[in-house]
Amino acid sequence: MAAMSDRDTPQEIARRRTVGTAAVLGGIDLRWYPYRHLTIVSQRHFATEGMGEVLAAADVLAQSGWELVNVGEFGKSALMCAVMRRP
Repeated sequence: MAAMSDRDTPQEIARRRTVGTAAVLGGIDLRWYPYRHLTIVSQRHFATEGMGEVLAAADVLAQSGWELVNVGEFGKSALMCAVMRRP
């Protein structure tokens, strides 16, 4: 598994209800996550890269039973998000 940033510790993920794409694509185990909804976030300079990364991470979580609710770009910062839900 890839190294997690300080923002992707279990405590921070649960507090913010957000996880970075690098942590998901790196193989983080989210079975411990206590909530039904989770946002995957990617911040890339090019929107097409960020969207591809967010969708790839959503596909990884879908293999564990998560469902994709919505994707979007926020602001002009190229912040791409995917909202996921556990059934």
